[in-house]
Formats: sequence, C-alpha cells, structure tokens
Amino acid sequence: MAGCLDEVGQATAAMAVGSSRSVTPRCIASAAELRSARIDPRDAFLLSFIDGRLSLQSIVDASGMREDQVIAILDRLSQSRIVAVH
Repeated sequence: MAGCLDEVGQATAAMAVGSSRSVTPRCIASAAELRSARIDPRDAFLLSFIDGRLSLQSIVDASGMREDQVIAILDRLSQSRIVAVH
C-alpha cells in the first residue's frame, strides 16, 4: 500500500501544478469503508463522478466545481485512502 500512497502523492502534486489534467481518479475503498469514512456532502458529490474512467478534467467539467476545489477534495480523499489517482 505504501507504493500506492507514494503514487497518489505524486499524481496529486502534478494536478496541483496543472501538469496533468488527464489523470484518472478511481475509488479504492470498499463499500464498508465508504460508509464509515468521514466524508462531507461535497466529498460525496465528487465521489459520484469517480468511476475510474473519467479524467480529472472531465470531473471538473461535469461537477461544475473549480479545479482547485476538486484537487483539494481529491487530495483529502487520497490521503484517507478512499481514492487513488493515476
């Protein structure tokens, strides 16, 4: 799992500097983990777009949220081991 977290950190850093809007977030948490996770309504809303196929840019476009907001939420979700960004 440590390797995955290292990869998530690098992908999140790349998103933060705008170098890779084509990264694709995917949910890595089980249904039970999601039920017990501390996620707010904005996190849950964003999670509804994460299907392992949509790119960061597509999620930003579909959600109507600002890119920096999406990146901040993805960063928080990745640190909580709910999503991975590839």
